[in-house]
Amino acid sequence: MTQANIQYRIHTQFIITVTVLLIGLVFYLISPFIATLFIAAVIATAVNPIHVYVKRYIPTRVLSSVLMWLGIILLFIIPTSILASMLIKEATGVSDQITHAVAQLPFFLDTLPERLTPYLPSGSNWQKSLSTDNLTQMAANVLDQMSSSLIKSATSFLTGLSLAFLHLIIFLFALFYFLLDGEKLIKYIKNLLPLAEGQKKELVKKTTDLMQSIIYGLFGAAIAQGALVGIGMAIIGISNPIFWGTVAILLAPMPYVGVGLVWVPTVIWLFSTGQWGLGVFFLAWCLIFVINIDNIIKPYLIGARSLLHPFAVMLVIIGGVLTLGFKGLIFGPLLLTLLIAFLHIYQMEFARKKIDPRKKN
Repeated sequence: MTQANIQYRIHTQFIITVTVLLIGLVFYLISPFIATLFIAAVIATAVNPIHVYVKRYIPTRVLSSVLMWLGIILLFIIPTSILASMLIKEATGVSDQITHAVAQLPFFLDTLPERLTPYLPSGSNWQKSLSTDNLTQMAANVLDQMSSSLIKSATSFLTGLSLAFLHLIIFLFALFYFLLDGEKLIKYIKNLLPLAEGQKKELVKKTTDLMQSIIYGLFGAAIAQGALVGIGMAIIGISNPIFWGTVAILLAPMPYVGVGLVWVPTVIWLFSTGQWGLGVFFLAWCLIFVINIDNIIKPYLIGARSLLHPFAVMLVIIGGVLTLGFKGLIFGPLLLTLLIAFLHIYQMEFARKKIDPRKKN
């Protein structure tokens, strides 16, 4: 090996090492916003067909991007405003129920000892312990502790709210610039890839299809789960099923808990109030339909467009959520798509070059 070749190899290895190191450092710096940036990229990719249509009539790149950006924001704001008005109306009914329950609390405390006396051991001091004064004092102590906890968590809540607002600002800026310069970014990444032109196109196409299908999967599964929660509550006679179904839709994308924050307390309340039949029915309804519909619709909608098998998508979604939390919901299917794409590239590039043993002689 000549001196020039050795110097070239050292030069190349140095450049690659420094580049990988810098990429890792930059990735570490922006890691808190990776999921936010990726969601913005997913939405920009999902609306790209509409953006291409808009650019036919508005050739100015900046103006067409601004109009699309405003359109996406309005698309969320208008339905959210209509939904908010519905929720406020429904929430008023919930508030009235809570107010009525609080108003009944003194009567409940007054009659509690009398109702429990037949079930208590004779000669016990339970009746004295369950006097109205003692129960009122216990309730006051509980409310005191709750107030203290709320005050202590106020700072954490404000910090989380500020962080959420920061993510929203990053999302809006990222969405605009992805709309404006998304094609340039894709071309730049394609030029960096050491692949043939056809392989680059296939890789970009598979990734684009996946990003669009993630939107369909997330929204489709959330709407289905929220609708089933609302239907189940309507069947068992829970008031304001539209309100609680909507809350379930908003909570559905949250990993681990999601719609469980709505239906689990409902089941507990049904059992605690002695409505065992309704409690068992609603628990079975949620375990059979509400939970499982997410594992059916989301993999199907994501896999249908990205040409991935629904079972494989289900595995990477569940595994990704267990490993990475909400980020796993996004990066799990992405990694699977990249794996399938590179396996296909390997098949095209290397498997077809294998020499047929029959042609050796």
